[in-house]
Order: sequence, then C-alpha cells, then structure tokens
Amino acid sequence: MTYGNSPQWRPEPEPTPPNALERLMSKGVADPARHGEMFRKMLESELFLLIPGDGLAEGMHPMNEDFRWHSYRDEDGDFIPVFTSEAVAAEMVKKLPPDLKYAIAGMGARMLLELLGTSEKSVRVYASPQVRVILDPQGIAHLLDGDLTEARPSTDHPQTLTLHPIFPHAMPQPMLDGIRDFCSKRRVPLGVYAFHAEDPGSGEVVRENLHLILWLRGTDNHFYNDFVLMAQKLSPEGLEILVGVITSEQTEQVEFLSTRPPIWPDLEPVGN
Repeated sequence: MTYGNSPQWRPEPEPTPPNALERLMSKGVADPARHGEMFRKMLESELFLLIPGDGLAEGMHPMNEDFRWHSYRDEDGDFIPVFTSEAVAAEMVKKLPPDLKYAIAGMGARMLLELLGTSEKSVRVYASPQVRVILDPQGIAHLLDGDLTEARPSTDHPQTLTLHPIFPHAMPQPMLDGIRDFCSKRRVPLGVYAFHAEDPGSGEVVRENLHLILWLRGTDNHFYNDFVLMAQKLSPEGLEILVGVITSEQTEQVEFLSTRPPIWPDLEPVGN
C-alpha cells in the first residue's frame, strides 16, 4: 500500500462564503419583517448579470449604447436573471446550454436596475438556486424610488375621520402575530393601534380599509418603512392598509390613543 497525492486527483474547491446580501436574503425572502433591510442592502451591493461575450478578458470594460444582456423565458414569462455574486452566477450558468457564449458583468445595483428597468421584463435576483427575489418593472421602479427602502409618513394635513377601534381578537391572526413579533424585537413604538373609519358621507364603517397608527418615541423612518412593508405583506387579500404616525409631542392624539385598546403591546389578560 502506498500513500501520497495522485497527480490526476484535484480536490473540489471550497464553496465561496455567502456575502452580506446573500445571508440577508436567505432569511429575509420568507420573512416580511426583514424586507426593508433586505432591499436597502440590495441597493448598496454589486450585482451581476450575464452578457453576450466570448473570451472577454477579466477587468474593466467601457459601456456604450450597445450594451446588452441575456434574458430567458419560462412558464411564468420573460425574465432577466441577476446574481448577488460571481460565485452564484457561475453556479447558476451550469444549468444553461453549454454552447451559450456569455460573460459575467458586475455593477452597482442602482445602475444595473436602472438599465434593466427599461426592458419591461421581470428581474429575478438570485442569492442561490433556491433563494430569489422577483421584481416586475413596477417593483423595480418602486425600489429605485425608495418606496421599499425609505418610505416616509405622509406630511399632508390629516383628513378628519371618525375612527372605531379594533380589539386584538378581531384582527387577522397572522397580521396580529407579525406586528407583535416585529414590534417586540425592535422596541421602537410605544403602542400600535388599529381602527376602521366611517365613510364621511354615509356614516357606515368601511371595513375594507384598516388604519394602523404607530405611536413612536420619535422619528424613525426605517422602522416606518419596514413596518408598512410587513403589514401590507401580511394583510388578507382585499384589505387596504393605511399607516399613520404620531409622537409624544402630539398631546391631543396621544390622549385619544391612550383610551383605546392597543394591538401592541399585548395587554390582554393571561388566563391561569
């Protein structure tokens, strides 16, 4: 028996460790509470796509008006694959036809999405073969405009409404659970309240709209953005979510809320 390395044997390369965006996407895709953070990290990152090419040298190449990219079609329609790293792109291209001539190009996410947004095709951002985010053209526009990352409470003069409080037991349970978990982990609000409003003309309660009011310690735009994304994702179909914010300086609004039942924190009595 002999020992030693055979010249024909080569070890498999170690897998490339996931980058920050890939780690966040692996948790955030299925967790609406992480969507805002995930999209902010995506916009800060370098993304990669496949472009036509044969034997392009590694390094920087100038872009011009003829810049093109590969797109594909499946049962869900046309799409452009985008990858969170070169390693993910190299893994995914193993599934493509072997005669496809391509190169992997990387650029800042904002520039890349602005380019791809002109194609009117969906973009699929892959962090692995199993983890992806799908952005349709409208979603790309919302992401670039900050609607998914930096949303702010409305500064318009609030409309006078008659509000009817909703008790926690009357809330959709997945939404209630999601709101309570989200707020308990981040501890930004002093309270979260739910209401239905009356129609000003008929006086009837409009149950298709759910007004959520956040009583915050102070301005926290990332919390507001991420709360809105989470609440909208967890809302039942056909229910419109409207989110407002007050702070402790707004004494009249604080007095109003202090006599209403919050949906968070959980103040319901615990049975013995």
